Amino acid sequence: MLQKPHDERQGANGMALKAHARPCDVDHLIQSVGSQSCDDMPHVSTMRRPEHELLLCCGSPATSPAAERRLHELVQSRIEWSDVFRSAGRHGVAPLLHRALAGDARSKIPASFYEAFEQQVIACGMQSRLLMRRAADTLRLFEQDGLRALVFKGGSLGKLAYGDVALRQFTDLDLLVHRDDYDRARTLLVRHGYRQHANYGWESTFLRDALVPVDLHFSLTPAMFPLPLDFDRWWRRRQLVEVEGYEMPTLSHEDLTIVLAVQISKDAASGTLRLAKLYDLAYLIAHKRDLDWTAVAHESNRLRIRGMLAFAVELMATLLRQPIPAPAAAITRPRPRLRSLIARQTREVFQEIDAKGPTRRRLIAFHWHLREDVRDKLWPFLAVALEAATPNDWDRAVIRLPRSLFALYYVIRPLRLAWTYGRPHASSRNA
Repeated sequence: MLQKPHDERQGANGMALKAHARPCDVDHLIQSVGSQSCDDMPHVSTMRRPEHELLLCCGSPATSPAAERRLHELVQSRIEWSDVFRSAGRHGVAPLLHRALAGDARSKIPASFYEAFEQQVIACGMQSRLLMRRAADTLRLFEQDGLRALVFKGGSLGKLAYGDVALRQFTDLDLLVHRDDYDRARTLLVRHGYRQHANYGWESTFLRDALVPVDLHFSLTPAMFPLPLDFDRWWRRRQLVEVEGYEMPTLSHEDLTIVLAVQISKDAASGTLRLAKLYDLAYLIAHKRDLDWTAVAHESNRLRIRGMLAFAVELMATLLRQPIPAPAAAITRPRPRLRSLIARQTREVFQEIDAKGPTRRRLIAFHWHLREDVRDKLWPFLAVALEAATPNDWDRAVIRLPRSLFALYYVIRPLRLAWTYGRPHASSRNA
């Protein structure tokens, strides 16, 4: 049964933050049955609860004897399996955990917990395949209308990175279109019975009964943190991936690596990073041994996101204890300030997400350290200044001007703000 793909909450940056539904949410199953690398990296593993460490070990694409021994030790330790399965659902790694526990480890788990967990994972795999068949129907609408659209994340990433759609949890179809085609694509979806559920400016969510929810993008980040995408460039380098008998146009492995780095950085900044994103990157790198890291470096330079790339790759290697390929190590070596962000994120990754969302200060601080170009570093401050200078309903309520004199509000607003907040014991009313 499909769940609502998103709900909204307002972040401190003034934009709606998305909270993705979890297709393998096992909370209700755990409640129904009652309560009953793990290599040499002590600076990461020894400070973690065994329940969390198990999730960091369960899905490694590059296993080692030491990692397998540690996984065996964790399974045999005193572990709260309800917490393990609940966290696995929240972090989107339930299928990977199920695969890791399918052998001898299964006998160490209370049968009631494991059976409920296994049933849900199997149901999730069936849902994933059904979603991709329905996604093919939606993509055909774009083809018939002559609209170019690239699939990313979701089942296509599951097939490219893991080799199996069912090993990646997802609930929707993510499509990237040219900015000039964005309004036309939105109109197309509405014409075919979709309704717009949310609009984030750079992305919109559309729902339709019995069809896969669609996240339509023309960018990967909000306007406050711009990214100079070149859709035509990515379209020329696209590849086709066959999912459930249908060939879907998606990003090249190199461009997909860039996208994952941006997603990981953005989610870390907003405090919503899930382990699934790190596993996506780890598996993509491990399975594409001939990944062209020179092309990845060139594209990251063009997009001015070298810091994001270094942050994502190093965070993946640190948390999941994954080796970084030699060609990648030279171009993803993080600066000292990035290392402090990485250390902070390793501590925060299992913390509960604040329902109020991230503070604007946190978002801007992350952005400042992740970006190298001065223009990119300063843009959020300019965006805040522009937002502060833009007249609002309060300004128009204080002084009513005819439409012909609307431009005067841009003079009145800074004067009003200076009067309101510049006086001693200034009023605390919102501007």
